[in-house]
Amino acid sequence: QILLSVQLYRAVSTDNASLSQPETDDPDILIKKLGEDEQYETHIGNRRYLVVERHYALFTQKTGTLNLAPLVFQGEVINPGIRRDSLFGRPFGRFGSPGEIRRIQSNPISIAIEPGPALAAGEPWLPSSNLQLVETWGQESRQFTVGEPVTRTLMLFADGLTSSHLPEIKIELPKGLKQYPDQPTLRDRESRDGITGIRQVKVAI
Repeated sequence: QILLSVQLYRAVSTDNASLSQPETDDPDILIKKLGEDEQYETHIGNRRYLVVERHYALFTQKTGTLNLAPLVFQGEVINPGIRRDSLFGRPFGRFGSPGEIRRIQSNPISIAIEPGPALAAGEPWLPSSNLQLVETWGQESRQFTVGEPVTRTLMLFADGLTSSHLPEIKIELPKGLKQYPDQPTLRDRESRDGITGIRQVKVAI
C-alpha cells in the first residue's frame, strides 16, 4: 500500500473548481480514495488559508519506478466584492459569477517499487504492516456435545491490503469432526491511515 495525501491551499475565494484524480504510468494500478475531503483553516505567516485535504491508497503490481503525473486544480477566482455564502466560496461548486480562471498543478512524483522478498519467491506472501487472525466461538463454554453443532468464526485482518488480496483460510480438523463452512465475507475498512482488508469465515462443526 502506498498512501498519497493531497493538500490544496487557498487564500482567495474560488468557484466552479475541479481537482484531478491521481494518474500513473501503471495501467493496472488500483487507486482508492479514502473517505471524504477534509476542510480546515491554517495560517502561514500572516495569511489565512482554507485547506482541502484528500487521501488515496495506491496498489501497484509491478516493480521498477512508478511515476505519478501532476495533480491539476482549476477554478475561477471570485472578486472580493462579490457576496458568497462563505468567505472562501464553494471549493468544488458548479455555478458562480465569471472570474479569472486559475490553473495550478503539483510536482510529479516518482516512487521506487521494490520486488518481493527473496524468501517469498514462488510462494504466496502478504505485504501487510499488521496481520491478525482472530477466532471466536458461538458459545462461551468450550464443552461441546456430540451431535450438536457449534459455530466457529475466523477473521483475518490485514493492514495495507484490500480484502481481495487475502488468501483463503484453510481449516483442518481432527478425525471424527465434520465442518460446513459458509461463504466467506469480504470487506474493507478505510481511514485516512489506509485500508484494512477483512476476510471472515463462519464454520459449523
